[in-house]
Amino acid sequence: MGSEAALPSHHPNHNRGPRLPGLDLDAVVDSGADLTTIPAGHLRALGVDVDALPVIGVAQTAGGLGQQRMGEAILSYTKKRFADRYLVAEKLHVTILGTGDFFHEFAVNFSGWLLDPPTFRIDPRQ
Repeated sequence: MGSEAALPSHHPNHNRGPRLPGLDLDAVVDSGADLTTIPAGHLRALGVDVDALPVIGVAQTAGGLGQQRMGEAILSYTKKRFADRYLVAEKLHVTILGTGDFFHEFAVNFSGWLLDPPTFRIDPRQ
């Protein structure tokens, strides 16, 4: 698995995660993930009919092997759009930001990962 960065909301380097329209999400930045993936349980709690979303295959995720579905919504971080679709995983418990969408729009610098406390930077690409 690639580098991951997740900080609790009380941590001084914590940034609010991405936004679905009208909703902030906490997320893990994962250089080993291909696309942003949102837990099915989170979407169901928001009233999304996850079972109506198209199944695009079966995949091994951080949450285990399972069906993946594709959903559509404009995802943004710090008011900058980074995706208009997302994967849905049943066995995942946290939103994952991937290289195929988030990393295209944001430069993620993990160089402070070994510091105590760990630090990292997320900057919009020009």
